[in-house]
Amino acid sequence: DWFGYDVSMYADSVIVGAPHDRIIQEFESSSYYDEGAVYFFQRCPNRNYGYYMVRKDYGNENIMKNNMLGWAVSISEDYAVSGIPKTDILSSSICYLRGSLFQSHFCESSAESSLQGQFILYNKVTSSLFNTDTANIDWDIVNIYQIKKRYLSPYRDYGWDIDICEQFIIVGSPMMISGSQTVMAFF
Repeated sequence: DWFGYDVSMYADSVIVGAPHDRIIQEFESSSYYDEGAVYFFQRCPNRNYGYYMVRKDYGNENIMKNNMLGWAVSISEDYAVSGIPKTDILSSSICYLRGSLFQSHFCESSAESSLQGQFILYNKVTSSLFNTDTANIDWDIVNIYQIKKRYLSPYRDYGWDIDICEQFIIVGSPMMISGSQTVMAFF
């Protein structure tokens, strides 16, 4: 599952990426697709006990199919982010899953509208309603952000690296370069 492909730590919180966590099938006789995951760990209240797992997350109904959630992760203060590049950067899949209960997808017919990647923003939540044996912490999804092909010219993928600090999130979008006469222009 590539658990630990990317790891980030801030204070007593740890996020671990597993970009090939599982292969799932939406319904019988449908095709299989890859799904990544992120794991959140928190230091135990008794620091001598180490860390405990707070959450294992696969995203929500807006995450694209064939994703590598957890390929890149970063955590800072009360926020964490994870990059979600496509499994096959050359694929033109333009669908994302919309609710496992109804098994429907949202697709656009234009290749320019294909999703080139996503990232998830998480927020640390503290509550006395959680397990009293632990530190009463959980991580919730704030939003899933995505970008379409038409906004990445020249063509490139999105979500291959990610970093977060106090006020900024930076998402890597590498450009595939091939051939011996490739010229790059920087503006």
